Amino acid sequence: MRDEESIGSRCAVARTLKGWSQEALAARAGVSASLLQSVEQGRRVASPDFVTAVATALQVDQARLTGQPYDEVVEHGSIPEIRRAILRYDVPVDPVPPARDLAVIQTDIDKVSRLRQAARLAELGELVPRLLNELQYLVATTAGELRERAAGMLATTYAAAGQVAYKWGYADLDSILVDRYRWAAALSGDPLLMAIADWQRAGQHMMVGSYTSGLRIIDTALDALPGQTRNTRASPPRSATSS
Repeated sequence: MRDEESIGSRCAVARTLKGWSQEALAARAGVSASLLQSVEQGRRVASPDFVTAVATALQVDQARLTGQPYDEVVEHGSIPEIRRAILRYDVPVDPVPPARDLAVIQTDIDKVSRLRQAARLAELGELVPRLLNELQYLVATTAGELRERAAGMLATTYAAAGQVAYKWGYADLDSILVDRYRWAAALSGDPLLMAIADWQRAGQHMMVGSYTSGLRIIDTALDALPGQTRNTRASPPRSATSS
């Protein structure tokens, strides 16, 4: 992985190209000049909030500062397979090997959950392409309760693939997988999966500094949950001062 000094040096380069001093960038990003100086010099760790704030102020993608995707990670062979699989999300192409019964697939879904918790990304990346192909095919070719079950499993698999993409620095692929998750969650009919989908979507907004829109998505998702309204929550949602 790239170190924090590299993030700081990229920040310094992007700032210099803008013609800004450290004080000017710090003011625009809402961080202290001393923190910015420390990060650029490699003496402080660049937190996700710091990267988001600085990237937003500089009007660059966060990947410009973080140096993603991490090309030196050798386990990226599963990324092309994941890309190919999700392109076929609504096309009923027979998977090879053929799709298994959902009861059998559930065993792999349980394994996916364990691998996610352990952050074993290489193994996770090897497992999810076949599951994506199988479950997308079943969602496209079944109906009723069977389709809903397959869609719920598919949403779980999209989330796992998204973790691999995000951790390895493929922000574009992660964004697509968030959309695929929302699509599968809606087909599952599970309100909790839909709430998680909106939470993921809100995170995408917040990663690019769109805090107001992200918080609005969360509020709407909470209101949609059974028994949850703004009036029944223990405390009101936070208000955002910038978007």
